[in-house]
Amino acid sequence: MPRCKECNTKFTPKYFNQKFCIENDECLKALSEYAREKEVQKEKKDWSQRKIALKKDLLTVQDYIKMAQQVFNQWIRLRDAGKNCISCQNTAKKENAGHYFNANNHWNVRFDENNVHLQCEYCNTHLSGNLIKYGVELEKLIGPEEFIILREKAYQTKKFTREELKEIIEKYKNLIKKQK
Repeated sequence: MPRCKECNTKFTPKYFNQKFCIENDECLKALSEYAREKEVQKEKKDWSQRKIALKKDLLTVQDYIKMAQQVFNQWIRLRDAGKNCISCQNTAKKENAGHYFNANNHWNVRFDENNVHLQCEYCNTHLSGNLIKYGVELEKLIGPEEFIILREKAYQTKKFTREELKEIIEKYKNLIKKQK
């Protein structure tokens, strides 16, 4: 026999999963408060889920690009962890995901794994990518044929859709989970 949550006396439940005896006024009030609290919690949960759905509907393509870029860069840093900077070949104190072809000007290769590699903060930020050394090392790394393909691909135009960006985000989130 269960015990009442309010008065702690044993009782025979009339309903499935009954937590209060409904013998006296205090227990009825407690049951009423308990039911009201559960309803409030359910409403809060429903509202938070609706709010999340509304926020997703309000996201622009630029918002998705920003999110995709963050996840992609995180994947590159994980993929190249323990390697040296592609440009200067020194150990990176602060690791960046450096693009050979600038992400803002070459949209077609923005999320291309051949175009992005681990770079130290100094080469990526202070030397604007240290592109001469980056290009030499990149060609050695991916081979001359792939380097030519990457260069041709970089000068093609690309416009991302929300669906494409969502797929990119999911792909790299999954790769990050597998890597960890």
